[in-house]
Amino acid sequence: MQRSLIVIILASLVGFADSFYLTLDHYISLPLPCSILHGCETVLHSKYSMVGPIPLGAFGVVYYLLVGFLGLYILTTPIVSKRLVMGLVVLSIAGAIMSIGFESLQYFVIHALCQYCALSALCTFIMCGFAVPLLKK
Repeated sequence: MQRSLIVIILASLVGFADSFYLTLDHYISLPLPCSILHGCETVLHSKYSMVGPIPLGAFGVVYYLLVGFLGLYILTTPIVSKRLVMGLVVLSIAGAIMSIGFESLQYFVIHALCQYCALSALCTFIMCGFAVPLLKK
């Protein structure tokens, strides 16, 4: 359980950094090198990149902070509540489902791919892959 939680926390840190960078880019136009895939600007400036006035990256920041702190709390608490573990699993599954939707949207609707979005999805899938087996422990 401890190893899985450490992986979840590390993946949430990477996802947080990625989402924070994209959120900063939205507000202050940071340099956004797109060296692996060549659709970052297209994806990040599409009408699908916002929920009202809020960029999706900001939701990612909150999501990764929530998962990371929850994982850290579970890791450092001597007696772990099954509800907390279930909450971590549900959050990670919800994130994975959302990531599938966002990646599909990029590929099938926007017709461009963003490496930063792919990194976020990878972090989410890693967290989900390590969280779901925690239910058995």
